[in-house]
Amino acid sequence: MTKEQIIDLQDDSVFGKNLYKYVEFTSWTNWYPDLFLSLITPESGGIKLHMDQRIYLRSVLRFCSIYGVFPRGYGKTFDEVLAMFIVAIRFPDINLALTAQTKENAAELLKDKTLEIIKFYPMLENELMGGTIKSGTSFSKNDAEVRFKSGGRIDVLANAQQSKGQRRKRINIEESALLNDALYQDVLKPIPEVPRYTIGKLGVVNPEELNQQINFFTTSGFRGSDEFQRSIRMLDNMINLKGEIVLGSSWFLACWYGRGSTKSQILQKKKEMSPIAFAQNYESRWVGSSDDALVDINKLMNCRTLTTPMVNYNKLDEEFYLGVDVARSQKSTNNQSSIAVGRVIRNKESNRIMSIEIPNIITVSNVLNFSAQACLVKKTKNKFLAKAVIVDGNGLGAGLIDELLKES
Repeated sequence: MTKEQIIDLQDDSVFGKNLYKYVEFTSWTNWYPDLFLSLITPESGGIKLHMDQRIYLRSVLRFCSIYGVFPRGYGKTFDEVLAMFIVAIRFPDINLALTAQTKENAAELLKDKTLEIIKFYPMLENELMGGTIKSGTSFSKNDAEVRFKSGGRIDVLANAQQSKGQRRKRINIEESALLNDALYQDVLKPIPEVPRYTIGKLGVVNPEELNQQINFFTTSGFRGSDEFQRSIRMLDNMINLKGEIVLGSSWFLACWYGRGSTKSQILQKKKEMSPIAFAQNYESRWVGSSDDALVDINKLMNCRTLTTPMVNYNKLDEEFYLGVDVARSQKSTNNQSSIAVGRVIRNKESNRIMSIEIPNIITVSNVLNFSAQACLVKKTKNKFLAKAVIVDGNGLGAGLIDELLKES
């Protein structure tokens, strides 16, 4: 609507005389949500947004879809729910959803961040239904809902089949690195299928509104996974100006601004954690698999269904195979060699392979020489009466194969 059209709608009331100013202010809020929040921040007890958080908030309200990869302690969920508050206030009758691995987890996240937001921005409590957090929210162990005077609503869903058939206008997916693309395509992608209609006699779909927006927020996962590929596709779309954006940072950025753990605390965690866990949780690096890996990482992750490992198994009617990945280093902090135990489950009638379980993955110290590693591989083979041992013979693996061929 042009300025002239808005002026034609003005009347002699206080609201009517200032209608265009209200329109300008709401448009400004949409484009600069961080400045709006600065406007309502109390002099004492509030929170000062950092530059990276301001970029984050502006991106959520400007782009069709965001992929955000951030470390632990960054504050991504706080910023995420804060942006949802602005959207729910600004767009009447909009329904938003925060999704996580379980509905219980999503409910806990929404509850904690809602209480934090009201603490830092007490004026936003006036926007809740009834003007109080008690009347405008309902939290339980399995569910959470925040209701606004605008008619907007924020609730929670699970990244699971139980969410199939639900409808929301926009959704934010937490810990998206744990998603598989089949579940996303079947369950989550259709949720924001129906756009929001504007309020009034001439309710229409606003073409400038970010209808059907799906945002992904996570710590990094494994290279070669569905979500890694999605982030790469969205990066290409960002370059080609298709309305998507990918954001990310390591622990350095939040630490530099004073959020989360201190530098010395994080470096101590680096000494105590495995290299892969630290790279994923704090360095925002996608690790664990090469881009052209022979085995799809999603299929490998689906094998991780057993709750307890097997130490040895000598039943003659079981069928085991060993897979060995080789590493050698004088540093104990580097990735280790590993022996993956695979148990083949066959159909008793046709003898066809139905599935393969991974009942144990045994790590081998990478400071051991190849002779000692070969002895450990042979011991493991005897424990499980494995039918065969498959060794990665590329590069370093050639040295272990030579030792395995010798008598021990």
